[in-house]
Amino acid sequence: IKEAFLSLKIQQQQSKSQILEGYLNTIYFGRGAYGVQAAANAYFGKPAKDLSASEAAVLAAVLNSPNYLSPDRGHDAQVALLGRYDYVVTRMVKDGKLSSSEAAKISGKLPKFAKQSTSDQYGGQKGFMLDMVKDELLALGFDESQILGGGLRVTTTFTQKAMEASKAGVLEQKPADLKELHAASASVDVKTGGLLGFYGGQDYLKSQLN
Repeated sequence: IKEAFLSLKIQQQQSKSQILEGYLNTIYFGRGAYGVQAAANAYFGKPAKDLSASEAAVLAAVLNSPNYLSPDRGHDAQVALLGRYDYVVTRMVKDGKLSSSEAAKISGKLPKFAKQSTSDQYGGQKGFMLDMVKDELLALGFDESQILGGGLRVTTTFTQKAMEASKAGVLEQKPADLKELHAASASVDVKTGGLLGFYGGQDYLKSQLN
């Protein structure tokens, strides 16, 4: 009911174009990007005004569900994104924003994405830890926008002592001449099943294989 009244109030004060502009400048697009300008840079490494029709269609598509349709979440997500992308392209033709010949050139294939940037805060084992916590929160029903920008306070079962012990144990036992070997370990509280410490493989910035 509150949302309905708020919607009516906004419609009385702003035009639909103004409402849409405000929405596109603040909504979450995935990859930590809020607003279409940030999304254009995050997904394609360019400002929104320089996006091609196919790139713009991707942002319109991924907006429907930034987590489920993320191109960074594997094959199934990319297939789902492609389906939504083709729907957007079809609607662009129907609405007179794109010609049929142009649509034929971009339908059925996603444009090339910029490599996702990884912050130094993900270095070492922190990246694996943050990924695991994020996946756990997603499984509990939170969405990516809440996790990255919702002000959540998350308490985990990890302890610094157990994390350091896992790393030390792996580095001590791992053969020095096998630099590409992904050795891992985990320590669990047998009473609760809680994960206390782990070593996911290598530096997260060098390899995201956990």
